Amino acid sequence: MTWTDPSDYSTGQLISAAIWNALIGATGNLASHTAGGVVTTAGDTIYATGDNAVSRLAKGTARQTLAMNSGASAPEWAASSRSVLTTAGDVMYASGTNTPARLAKGTGRQNLTMNSGATAPEWTASPASTLTAKADVLSASAANTPARLAVGANDTVLTAASGESTGLKWAAVSGGLTTASQWRLTTDFTGDAAPIASNLEEVDAPAGFGILGSSMTESSGIFTFPSTGYWYVRFDALYNYSGASTYTDSQIYVTTDNSSYNIATYGRNSTTTAHVYGYSASDFIVYVTNVSNVKVRFHVKTEDDSATCKGNTGYNYTYMTFIRLGGT
Repeated sequence: MTWTDPSDYSTGQLISAAIWNALIGATGNLASHTAGGVVTTAGDTIYATGDNAVSRLAKGTARQTLAMNSGASAPEWAASSRSVLTTAGDVMYASGTNTPARLAKGTGRQNLTMNSGATAPEWTASPASTLTAKADVLSASAANTPARLAVGANDTVLTAASGESTGLKWAAVSGGLTTASQWRLTTDFTGDAAPIASNLEEVDAPAGFGILGSSMTESSGIFTFPSTGYWYVRFDALYNYSGASTYTDSQIYVTTDNSSYNIATYGRNSTTTAHVYGYSASDFIVYVTNVSNVKVRFHVKTEDDSATCKGNTGYNYTYMTFIRLGGT
């Protein structure tokens, strides 16, 4: 190849094959133009360090790319997406200006979010990764920290609980009706009763009767509540008249000291005709603060002995209803 005069090149300019051949040719010797031994290893790169001066850039590592250095004075090998990312699912982000970095792939169903310092991305739990079973509940164990509360037992309700890690817990239903039952008179009697002290039973027939929770207890016509709280008490009485009667009362008496009873309410019926049935009812809400002291009993008061209070053991004629409405 015929020799040609060299040209001037700028610092940092890459020497291409065309320039090489123009300067040296296929059989030329670089040593005749610059210091010997500039290129020493396969993969080395020659670049201009000044006018008519060349230098060696050692080969880079696998998958690096050739880029200009920060001072724009010479080429250098720099990380590339292919050199930073090493595993399927990796994410590349900038850890600094012009500085790529690798975030290893996260676990199944995590979300990519910014870290708390807002300096780099990170993998964090997501609703899909936190909830692992049917009916799980998503809560927070701390600020920006999702947490899982496993499904509770049947018929439990979700309740706030500051002592739990999730701030929540499953609990049995509270409030509502927990106790209800009825008692009845089993045998007729005529005239007054203060109180009705015998022939009383808790309803146990006919089919379909129900008792909710603990039962009332009865002794000589005095009824004791099974628990404290607000109780709805009702007294229904059925009468058969053999003659006219100005009044027939069904009365509820209450004591708060297990001694002195006071009338709380009464229902009244009357008739001017014989051989008829009459009905009276009364009800009262009793606040039971102490089951040993607060009790009730039921009275019947008539004008004369013409009224028979009806009783039956198979179904309700004259009966008492007790329903606990709520706690104290």
